[in-house]
Amino acid sequence: MTIRNTILFLNIISLGCTNQTTKVNDKKIIDSLSAVTDSSIISNLTAIKPVKTDSTLGKLLIRTFEGKSASSSQYTLIVLNQEYSGDGQFSISIYDNRNKNLFVAQGKRYTLRGENDTTLWQFVTNDDKYSFEFLVNAADSITLVKNPYSEDNPILKMISSEKAAN
Repeated sequence: MTIRNTILFLNIISLGCTNQTTKVNDKKIIDSLSAVTDSSIISNLTAIKPVKTDSTLGKLLIRTFEGKSASSSQYTLIVLNQEYSGDGQFSISIYDNRNKNLFVAQGKRYTLRGENDTTLWQFVTNDDKYSFEFLVNAADSITLVKNPYSEDNPILKMISSEKAAN
């Protein structure tokens, strides 16, 4: 699964995508969001948008986070950034179990610092319609604190982390 997520994310970043919400067939409801996410993202690939890297900022980090909210929505977040940079790119998928909708968006990640060395990641979609903010926790997890999709504040756990050559 780690290699598949890495290849999928690199394809997303290299080809670019648009935001979308898709009605998911009730017969295809599964515990893991990854199969639904793959087909949805791949079917919406559009213009070429290459990843720009700076050799002084270290290797590319590719991290995947997953979690579930109190309302049973499933979240998958893939983050790509260089080791020594607070900026990066992301892909988020939110599957709403109640309405059987899948929301997929891509965009840019920014790192914000707060009091007592608190770190907040801000994710802004490519079309600037949505902004997600995650509080970075110490134990390889993040908490969604600004959620434009629902009232929930789920905790997403890191399920994979890889370094890729630039």
